[in-house]
Amino acid sequence: MNILQKHAIKISFIILFSALLVNCGGTTYVNASHTRHHVKEKILPLVAGKSVAIKNYYQSSEQVTIFDDSKSTQLLGDLQQYTDATISILESELSKRGVLISDSNYKTITLKISNVHATNKPFNKSTSLDITASMSNGKSTAISATYQTAGSSAQALDGAIIAAITQLLKSETFVNYINK
Repeated sequence: MNILQKHAIKISFIILFSALLVNCGGTTYVNASHTRHHVKEKILPLVAGKSVAIKNYYQSSEQVTIFDDSKSTQLLGDLQQYTDATISILESELSKRGVLISDSNYKTITLKISNVHATNKPFNKSTSLDITASMSNGKSTAISATYQTAGSSAQALDGAIIAAITQLLKSETFVNYINK
């Protein structure tokens, strides 16, 4: 056996072992990193100098199961933490575009992440979620987003959050409220 064949066998063993570990089951908490993604698509124009306050719908931790299968693999998440991550990214995106973020303002947006569902297959992770933005003028915008990746469940979650924020920044109702 030559050196190339030995390396191929080692790599095959490592891949097989990794796939077995992924399918062994257990409970995993999936957190949103909210640090490495940014909106890259074109969005509706925002008026610089406008001010808005963004609040989390959840006042305390809201633990949910986002994936569960018969092999006892379970992914858990916290809707309050997911909404906090969404707010952090949204505030950053608004600030980049000249919108002022304040703690208290007559223009308030309350964000809520809900219906988070994940798939947990080796090299095929996806997350879908809903985001609702309720504005203090009584209007609201609801968006569903899905993101699929060969990476981790956390990357799929982050991607779904970014996709939802991107759609939110393309929503005429949402952008008109900020620009008014």
